[in-house]
Amino acid sequence: MTLHIGRRAASTAAILALGALGAVGVPAAANAATSVTATYTCHLPTGDQSGDFTADVTLDPAAPTSGGAVNVTVDLTSIPFTAPVQINSYDATLAINVSGAETSSFNVTKSSSTPIPANSPITVTGMAGTWTPSAAGSDTLAPGTATVNANVAILGNVTVTCEPSGSVPGVPVTVG
Repeated sequence: MTLHIGRRAASTAAILALGALGAVGVPAAANAATSVTATYTCHLPTGDQSGDFTADVTLDPAAPTSGGAVNVTVDLTSIPFTAPVQINSYDATLAINVSGAETSSFNVTKSSSTPIPANSPITVTGMAGTWTPSAAGSDTLAPGTATVNANVAILGNVTVTCEPSGSVPGVPVTVG
């Protein structure tokens, strides 16, 4: 029985981690959100779990300039799982890797203390971070490793690390 509950809690943390991984990059379009999809594999004590997630990614300002701060927001719009046990709170961090005119990375993060009841859909909205481009030109932004620290009912704190699986779609961004 305890092993079964442990697997459910680990699955819950994996689902959160996969949800946190929905960001695939920052779109160059005006402040309208751009939907992107990526597949991730989460490494759990009970084994690996993979899934596809879709997120809306918005950047402000929509036309970034070198040296100017860009606010990046990620809202998950499609998570194919529900929470098998209650999630009391979580902290999620997703690295966004930048390549092209510059090579760098930045994080989008989300902390929530609002419980997600067992058997409920998981929604991760408002992941936020700031990117300050260091060079003008064309860049591609793509998701990297994510880490989710979740406080899960019954087992307490569970940490899950997730990595992109296969090719990762990137979003082109032109920096002025």
